[in-house]
Amino acid sequence: MCRALLSPYKDENGDLITWSRFNCGVTTLNLPYIAMENNPERSEEVFWKNLDHYLSIVNRCTIWRVNHVAKIKSDVCPILWQQGGLAKLRPGQDLSSLVYGGYATVTTGYSGLYECTKYITDEGHWEEKGRIFANKVLDKLNENNKKLSEDLDTSVALYGTPQETLVDKFAKACIRDFGHVGDFSDRHYDTNSYHVPVFVNIDAFNKLKIEEEFSDKTLGGSISYIETPNMSGNIDAMLELINFIGDNCLYSEINSEISHCENPECMFEGYDFKKIVTDDGIKWQCPICGETERVRTSYRVCGYISNLTQVTRGRAEDIFDRVKHLNIEQSGKEE
Repeated sequence: MCRALLSPYKDENGDLITWSRFNCGVTTLNLPYIAMENNPERSEEVFWKNLDHYLSIVNRCTIWRVNHVAKIKSDVCPILWQQGGLAKLRPGQDLSSLVYGGYATVTTGYSGLYECTKYITDEGHWEEKGRIFANKVLDKLNENNKKLSEDLDTSVALYGTPQETLVDKFAKACIRDFGHVGDFSDRHYDTNSYHVPVFVNIDAFNKLKIEEEFSDKTLGGSISYIETPNMSGNIDAMLELINFIGDNCLYSEINSEISHCENPECMFEGYDFKKIVTDDGIKWQCPICGETERVRTSYRVCGYISNLTQVTRGRAEDIFDRVKHLNIEQSGKEE
């Protein structure tokens, strides 16, 4: 899974083992939905009650997933389980010796921390009341995972789920039942994990610094990102940003749109073509000839670079709303 991390594991000699380990999968919580269900008064007490209910469901899914994977026989993929890809088990041996005891990790994911926090506190999770509440949410999830790990004898970690189609699916559920995604807007997407929302005008360095706090509580896997235009004219700013990421982030990416017009009479290539959201997704328009159908754009949809041949309506809106967090003149240094 993109961005998934494994919990630390030591062998019988006390040595940390990093190679040949694996993740059993993830079940993700729709935090905005949990905040709004049976809660028109925006009560924090109701939210915690709802969260307990949905955590019990997630825990049952996690228990089933772990026990199911443990029963799988090594014969299903000899190159992985018998010949050293991930293990050297005997033919016919199940995976229980790997799944239990902490060698493998299973994850509880979450999405929409911003919308959830906004609904309950009327603030973003980087503001005063919102920050306190958002940290309480992640602390609660980590406490749940710690207890489940002990009960199940398997490492359960908190995961910032990389939403692809889920960004649309979760938002649709919120809009269907409550009319909005948690912040009273008509957006068709929710915000990935602990991120500052894509539409907030904030510089790269402040964005990454805010997200660092929540990344540190999402140790089953997380990612931050910033959007930039063509920064080839300011390499110093990019190097400064990379150094900042190295000092402050567990994992981060830099997004930049590079488009190519395939109209044979044009063939223009450049950055940041005009974006157009349609019922079929999103298109980029060539600034020279106006072409949209034959423009190909290389860009990160979420954790992956894509040519964006087809995305959901929610993901298209998410991409359309993204602001630039760095510009060609910008630096993080104080003057």
